[in-house]
Amino acid sequence: MQRYRWAIGIAFALALLIICFFNFFPYRVFMGDDLNGIVASQTGGWGSSFAKAFTDTGVNKYRPVFASIFHLESILFGNNFNSYLYLNMFIEFLNACLVAYICYRLSRKHSYMAFAGGVMFIISRFAYYNVLQALGGPLEGMALLFFLSEILSALPATNTVPKRRSASSWKAFAVTLTSGTHAAGKAFIPPRTMPG
Repeated sequence: MQRYRWAIGIAFALALLIICFFNFFPYRVFMGDDLNGIVASQTGGWGSSFAKAFTDTGVNKYRPVFASIFHLESILFGNNFNSYLYLNMFIEFLNACLVAYICYRLSRKHSYMAFAGGVMFIISRFAYYNVLQALGGPLEGMALLFFLSEILSALPATNTVPKRRSASSWKAFAVTLTSGTHAAGKAFIPPRTMPG
């Protein structure tokens, strides 16, 4: 537990920052693509069922993983904009923690670098979009979550972490999830990603 005290402190600070930062934005309504996506999911269009998630396209793009996630969101949240916002904040928090951990590993375990990386990620302009867009937020946020998982799996293992076959299976799974969530996810496939 002593080894991970820095991680708990950083996670708490990032959670507090993200809640304070994003709770003070002025508007909380569906508009633009968000409104079109919500209407489509409630009227039998794209994202209205798991079958449509794998057979239909939204805005002429085939994104079955994201469409499935959005279908679940629309079932759970309906027209409650704040629920979408809070889920986006949670996804952003997970992404910030992954960024912080990647910075920690790359900086040879400097917790200040990890904290700085996490904070810079949260206050970036992309974070604003990822949190405040009901439809675009989880699209970008989930793709980034899977992408960061790919990067993390590509980092060289330290001597204290044994190599396992499950790690290479996770790499293949993360690549699949990323490419099924967003087209930009196909741009990066880390070396030795596929098992074998």
